[in-house]
Amino acid sequence: MFLDITNKHNVIINPKHFYKALSIITSMVDKRLVDKKVSLVIVSPNEIQKLNQTYRGKNSVTDVLSFPLIDVSDDILDEDLGEIFICYTKVYEQAKVLSHSIDLEWQILFVHGMWHLLGYDHITDKDYIIMNTKETQVLDLLKKDISL
Repeated sequence: MFLDITNKHNVIINPKHFYKALSIITSMVDKRLVDKKVSLVIVSPNEIQKLNQTYRGKNSVTDVLSFPLIDVSDDILDEDLGEIFICYTKVYEQAKVLSHSIDLEWQILFVHGMWHLLGYDHITDKDYIIMNTKETQVLDLLKKDISL
């Protein structure tokens, strides 16, 4: 998979962490997805609140939103898999609250968003366990490879 990062707020990020996560996820999924593009957009609290209101009917700031552009269970024709929006202030807040690095929080949110693009969700307990297991597998591999 390919990654396009939009960072108009010039937030300090380490793109290699996102590329590594994408590489790990690519190795775990349907091979028809290998040549697809994922867009990561880093947004402000106001921007993500507007998106959350418009597309989910929730008038609040959230950490990550994912918008799949294809249904991975159907024929995969489009080159774009979808878009992930991450609120940079939430990254800093959550890293502090959870007492881990900012880099790790970026990874957690990106990996979470990727599994949503790939058709996973956490609405039911069963779905939560499946998605959480996949997220943990990726994050464990990232922690071995990158100091987070």
